[in-house]
Amino acid sequence: MFYNGLLYFATSKKENIFYSLYLISGLVWIALSYGLIAKAFNAYGDAVFVLNLSLITMPIFLILFMMAIFETRKFYPTEHRILQGMLALLVVTFSYGLFDIAMALKPASSLAALMMVVTFSVSISLFRKGHPLVKFFLVGHTFFVVFNGFAVIYYKGLIEPSYINSHGVGIGIVLEALTLAFIISYRIKVLEDIRSRQGELKRQAATDPLTRLYNRRHFMTEDRKSVV
Repeated sequence: MFYNGLLYFATSKKENIFYSLYLISGLVWIALSYGLIAKAFNAYGDAVFVLNLSLITMPIFLILFMMAIFETRKFYPTEHRILQGMLALLVVTFSYGLFDIAMALKPASSLAALMMVVTFSVSISLFRKGHPLVKFFLVGHTFFVVFNGFAVIYYKGLIEPSYINSHGVGIGIVLEALTLAFIISYRIKVLEDIRSRQGELKRQAATDPLTRLYNRRHFMTEDRKSVV
């Protein structure tokens, strides 16, 4: 979380801050589900119960991450509108939860199921359209969907309790978080490769291929810079 926060301030890439906030939401939920907050801070009651809203903020920041990393607003308007619709529903639920969290959390499992269907469908659509990063996202999101699917079915009382079923959300978060971290690092590598190739092309354009000395184009460019 700290590292991606620094990356955001260094690069102004929104996906870094969305990923950090996604991790914070996941960490809060896992701490609540295992009773870590109660044990560490001796905190109970309504003040702690409201932190269950992290179940809603997690998908909010995941969708914002998808919009940023896949640049859906710019290149995939249909998928962007679908994600916007899901995001609006989550924001409304979160806003309602600030006033009545118990009622807001009642449809949480159904909302989680809808969110998984929407994000997975959008990911498949982007994969078919050839986005280079979405294949990695699909791997992590498949883990998230599968393990959260077990959790949703368990919460609805349709299957017997087990370790995977009762901890499905936490397992899914961890596996997906690792994949999202890989996507961010891979994108940084791609951008660095592009910058390196651009630098090499500029060098080739400004030098003679035989002597490796600066050519006329280089000196004309430098002359224009000095005039400006």
